[in-house]
Amino acid sequence: MNVDEAFSSLEAWKVDFLKQARQDHFNEVQRQIDYLELSTFEDAFVDSTFDLVAATASYLSLDNRNVGGFIKNQKYRLSPPDLPFYCLTIVINEDNAGRLLCNRKMKGIDLFDLYNHPWSRLKTAGFDYLYVSRLDGRLIDDSEMREVGAHVKEDLYFDYTPGQMGIEVEQTDLIDTVKVIFWPHYEAL
Repeated sequence: MNVDEAFSSLEAWKVDFLKQARQDHFNEVQRQIDYLELSTFEDAFVDSTFDLVAATASYLSLDNRNVGGFIKNQKYRLSPPDLPFYCLTIVINEDNAGRLLCNRKMKGIDLFDLYNHPWSRLKTAGFDYLYVSRLDGRLIDDSEMREVGAHVKEDLYFDYTPGQMGIEVEQTDLIDTVKVIFWPHYEAL
């Protein structure tokens, strides 16, 4: 898929996602906001999801990776069938969060790029933290929590060292969701 096709696909996805959201009266989005107790509104969540998907698609395109497959996985409804494994809910700031859907190894999502990405619409860069939720609703046990941590660290420590960036994965009150917190060690950067 060339760049023009990728961005045409992205625009078509946005139109379809928004159409489904409006037909559903944004219930699917509100359900996720309520579930994670986020302090954002439906329209801000959808806009931030658009921003996250567009940024990720751009980075995939720059790396000559499968933009079309990534966009195809970004479904509006978080119910079977054919769902990816995880939903990454990325909290950009206190009022803005969005989501990306991905496989168990989080392939195609470059957290380093997103952690440093400038969100011009929001006049900020990066994000505060993220939630990783299993879309099948099953328990994320200690072993899987370590696996999530390993995937995140593999991504970020490709570009940072542990001395430059702290990463912690912690269980939430939700059995199917963990929270990943990042903090830069500014003196080491």
